[in-house]
Amino acid sequence: MGDGKKLIKKRARSFAPGTVSNVGPGFDLMGFPVFGIGDEVEVTPNGTGTSRIVAIQGNDAISHEVESNTAGKAILSFLEENAPGEGVDITLYKNMPIGSGMGSSAASAVAGAVAVNGLLAEPLKPDQLVEYAMAGEMIASGSRHGDNVIPSLIGGFVIINDIETLDFFRVDAPADLLVMLIHPHIEIKTSHARSILPDTIPVKDSIRQTSAALTLLAGIVSADYAKIAAASKDYIAEPYRSGLIPGYAEAKRLLLAGGAVAFNISGSGPTMFALFNDAAKAETARSTVEKIHGRIKLGVDISISKVNNGGAKLLEVE
Repeated sequence: MGDGKKLIKKRARSFAPGTVSNVGPGFDLMGFPVFGIGDEVEVTPNGTGTSRIVAIQGNDAISHEVESNTAGKAILSFLEENAPGEGVDITLYKNMPIGSGMGSSAASAVAGAVAVNGLLAEPLKPDQLVEYAMAGEMIASGSRHGDNVIPSLIGGFVIINDIETLDFFRVDAPADLLVMLIHPHIEIKTSHARSILPDTIPVKDSIRQTSAALTLLAGIVSADYAKIAAASKDYIAEPYRSGLIPGYAEAKRLLLAGGAVAFNISGSGPTMFALFNDAAKAETARSTVEKIHGRIKLGVDISISKVNNGGAKLLEVE
């Protein structure tokens, strides 16, 4: 185009999935996305040179200020480097609860980066969008950890090599691995969940955590469910965070006894995850979880899906 504009498409809409992060022993290092849960973002070039959030569907509490919104900040970061001087109108479809432990803020940031990238004549590759999405995620988390952003963006089981550079690799999760997400109707702020963790851990716990993480990765790569059971182990976060989640200890005990492969906290909580390789056992576990939360009079949402090996995607572009 002769006008020098970089954003040549009229409109783009994207979806970014929710995620399970930490995955037990992989604190700040491991994560994977699921199906059926996620956020969407739609962007339209506005010709004003200024980006603005024109609508947020699904949550009235989220900031409409672009700089203070995870999707908005990711988009601003992208435009600064790839289409300086241009602006977009942003609509965020906030389908995920905040403070859920399912990568809600990361999903918004990733969806924003993927949507605005879709407006380019030659969009960047997904792994080139990590830093832009991280700029958005930082608005909510206040710390640089990519175990939600990268899985949501890339898909599959992600392992971060370096938390500073966010160098990572991914492997496809086993095709028959099922993930149950259990979201009790309470909110836990990521900042609070991080603040209650100790600054140091004993050497013996470090060794056990490393062993469990390596065993879990070996299990994912080889589809060995006896090894994937290591996702139940966490000597860094679970001992401190599990007390914030009503019914956690009982749910873990009963689901593991009922055939779950593993059980632990998703992200900072309060969402819990259970892994299965048997759909019937997963459905039985659903009833168990419903009974627990009925007895403690706490609402709960339960979903079961496979691991999303694809990650975020453009839904529409014109």
